[in-house]
Amino acid sequence: MTLNRLAVCAAILGATLTSSTLSAQAAPRLLEIDNFIGRIEMSTSNSPNMNVVVTPGRKANATTTINGNVTRVSGSFGRVRNINCNSNNGRTIITINGVNYAPEDLPMITATSNSAHGLRIRYSYITGQIGDIGGVTLGLQGCGDLVIGNVLHDAQINMAGSGDVRVGNIGGKADINLAGSGDAQIGNVGHNLEINIAGSGNLQTGNIGGETDLNIAGSGNADIASTPKLDANVAGSGDILVRGGRGEIEAMIVGSGDINYRGTAISPKIRILGSGAVNFAKTEDEMRGGSR
Repeated sequence: MTLNRLAVCAAILGATLTSSTLSAQAAPRLLEIDNFIGRIEMSTSNSPNMNVVVTPGRKANATTTINGNVTRVSGSFGRVRNINCNSNNGRTIITINGVNYAPEDLPMITATSNSAHGLRIRYSYITGQIGDIGGVTLGLQGCGDLVIGNVLHDAQINMAGSGDVRVGNIGGKADINLAGSGDAQIGNVGHNLEINIAGSGNLQTGNIGGETDLNIAGSGNADIASTPKLDANVAGSGDILVRGGRGEIEAMIVGSGDINYRGTAISPKIRILGSGAVNFAKTEDEMRGGSR
């Protein structure tokens, strides 16, 4: 083979490798859903690729665009502020700007992704199931219920409607904000947990690996399996239950909510300015090593 032919082959090989590398770098790794009203079924696969298909509904559709490593699905309604959900003979009917929509009238997202990929949902009324995911940020409104598998890294969940959310274990930290009547249930959290409850929605969690910062300004309750440290502020009527474990607790109650600590509380620091009460199954003075 001549030197010229070797040079040509090397150039072709180099171009092929460069093209493959760029394609791998540009492959979508984040699904972003904006202003979407409809359903989602997202499963987990071993493939490094993310595949997203939107099936139009009978009355509405959504658009899909890819920009670098982000696949974006945008609803056709824009920012909807006038929406209601009702159940009729076991079927959910969504009223948008005075027009009724059955589930089949709205678009459907069908996706497969790797468990390391990310998901971001903003300003959406969405219902369905999602498999294991790398990280998740949810901004949910309305009545849609969502079930999510395990989250490898961090999770942020913002709920402002009546829909419920259930999430498996979260490997990193979690930030939960409940401003409506919808309930949230999550599994174990590997690191810190921050909770803000301003509505009537309830939260139930598994074991927390780090600190838990909990603020209740509404009537919603918080049910925590265990946490090594709890910093709680109760300004509403919502109650806090810690089902077990051993941890530090510092709390201020200015409302009527109660704290029921069924585990061992280490050197508890409690300030009560309202009508709420605090009950401990067992307390322990960390400095003295004693218990009571």
